[in-house]
Amino acid sequence: MAQPGDPSSKQPKCSRCDDKSISWTMSKFNFDWICLTCKEDERLAPGYANADNTEVSAVRAGYNNFPGVGLTLADRVFLAQRVAARPRRASKWVEASEGEDA
Repeated sequence: MAQPGDPSSKQPKCSRCDDKSISWTMSKFNFDWICLTCKEDERLAPGYANADNTEVSAVRAGYNNFPGVGLTLADRVFLAQRVAARPRRASKWVEASEGEDA
């Protein structure tokens, strides 16, 4: 996946929800680049407090490339449910075909 700011992709996709975005942040759980909607969901995940505290402690100890604590099964299930519950934007192809006569 292209990283934010990568000239090879004008609008890379979120590692979690696969949506395109113009704003990014890195996950506290791992090295995933995620959109801001997924970041909001991540803050609600059951293991977020632990991931945040562990990352902050690592950075304070001088470990600036801390890979994160990883996602537990509970976190994965929670985040997948949040993504699945979001209203999906219709693709340009679907929007264009809806306006055509059958």
